[in-house]
Amino acid sequence: MFRFFFMLALSIFLAGSLGTSQKKSFSQTNGPPTKPKTCQAVSHVGCCKDGKDGKDGQNGKDGHHGVNGKDGRDGRDGAKGEKGEVGMRGQDGNTGIKGEKGSPGDKGTQGEKGQPGQKGMPGTCDVKGSSPSKLACCPSECATSFRFFEKIQDLPTRGATDVDLFTIDGSLFLAYANYHGDISKHKTSSMIYKMDESTGRFTLYQTLQSRNAYGLEYFSTAGKHFLAVANYWDGTHQVDSVIYQWNGKMFVIFQKISTKGASHFTFFTVNGDKYLAVANYYTTSVIYKWSSGKFNKFQEIATEGAMGCTAFVTNNDTFIAFANHYNSQQKQSVQSTVFRWSGGHFVRLQSLQTYGAYDVKSFNINGHTFLAFANYYSGSSHNIDSFIFKWDGGRFVLFQSISTRGALAMHPFVISGQTYLGVANHYDTSQKHNTQSVVYQASGARFVKYQEFPTHGAHDMTSFEYKGHTYLAVANYYKSKRHNINSALYKWV
Repeated sequence: MFRFFFMLALSIFLAGSLGTSQKKSFSQTNGPPTKPKTCQAVSHVGCCKDGKDGKDGQNGKDGHHGVNGKDGRDGRDGAKGEKGEVGMRGQDGNTGIKGEKGSPGDKGTQGEKGQPGQKGMPGTCDVKGSSPSKLACCPSECATSFRFFEKIQDLPTRGATDVDLFTIDGSLFLAYANYHGDISKHKTSSMIYKMDESTGRFTLYQTLQSRNAYGLEYFSTAGKHFLAVANYWDGTHQVDSVIYQWNGKMFVIFQKISTKGASHFTFFTVNGDKYLAVANYYTTSVIYKWSSGKFNKFQEIATEGAMGCTAFVTNNDTFIAFANHYNSQQKQSVQSTVFRWSGGHFVRLQSLQTYGAYDVKSFNINGHTFLAFANYYSGSSHNIDSFIFKWDGGRFVLFQSISTRGALAMHPFVISGQTYLGVANHYDTSQKHNTQSVVYQASGARFVKYQEFPTHGAHDMTSFEYKGHTYLAVANYYKSKRHNINSALYKWV
């Protein structure tokens, strides 16, 4: 009788142990995924973003339970499933259940190999400095994404203030507005360079008579090509600016426009009609309309020391924004202004706080409209932030402030779907005109510094594509008490 009750109790104990072992086996089937190593770059110049994790390898099948022996040791654990390629490793085979005492139980069979996980996407490299750096890891993926601008050509200019790129009949031209020559002073000529297809370099093609030229704008209308040059001073600020027309071989004078300290032109279209706006520093700015084969005054715009303007369209509405630099009451704290097309003309929409603004540019990212203002001087320092505003559906609101040093120009551009913002820094409080200009990159929900490069009193920049490559042209104004210096052309490498 005692033996009977002993065997009964032992059976109940073993049944409970078996249930506990099976529950533990199921709970261990899926373990936590293993995160792949991330990429880093040395010298704080570039850093690789993590590639996307490969998909998990499928779990190996459970090893068979060890066969119960008589009064033997516990059955051994099933062998681990093999590691899936790139993805997470296959899970261990389940533990054989505990057998009764007796001879050793048979070994559990090996779990099947997990299926390979999908390969993670290669990381991209964020450049945070002005020179390339060897990457510390993932050289095959990240090295292909590590890109920056490298200078490839010097272009002689004379106190260059603006640069514009255009194509006529398949030929590529680069025009510079020259403000001041070391010999000719304010009467120095502006320059047009042409791309030499055989050498891949720009060579001087034509000079244009100008007077302290501050800006230029290429445009085409009615099947003709034009280049407008904003003249700022010729012994007086009341000086004509000039619209040149291409005659098939060169630009010749087409029309003169009365201006007073003209600083910038911008060409735009509204409802099929062509307009040309000129920003005047010493008087109201003016919008001209193309009709009867020439530009006629259309509307005067109240501005205060205007140095730049840009026209743009968002949600089918046309806007024009002016960068105001100075007035006698607020000085450099004067607000810049945005106007909207309504009822056949422009009406004031909004004033935006800027500080000695010199330029304004609009751009669009994923359906969002932005305005970037280049702030030059606060009244006490040139080392001040410039402002990026975002359209919220009814007005512009401050989106981000970015570090600049006497900024004179903003230039948004896109490379392979990625948006960048170039800043021409003119003057640093400590480094003077030998300061560095900057390219910012749109990253996440903000702009981050991507690359710095040395410039000399930079005044403007523009980008273009040529034979599958992206280029950045910079207008340099002043170096070592000289205006007759080189502007520069950079290539995205």
